[in-house]
Amino acid sequence: MTVSDLISLRTEKLININAVSEKTGMSAPTIFKLIKAGAFPTKVRISGGIVKGAKLALWRETDIDEWIRNLKAVEQENIA
Repeated sequence: MTVSDLISLRTEKLININAVSEKTGMSAPTIFKLIKAGAFPTKVRISGGIVKGAKLALWRETDIDEWIRNLKAVEQENIA
């Protein structure tokens, strides 16, 4: 991760898997399957935190919102 990436992250809201699940209506296992398939935004890994050496998986809220918008647009195209 570059310095500019870190600066960008400071201005973006990051959300955890519970918030991602709530926004998308999908379970965590489904989300992780979609990530593995390359069909869902990738997570941002942040080291540190309360437990030394722990890695925290977070998503940029803007990435999730954009994914939802794109999904809705595809659904609308399929209806038309």
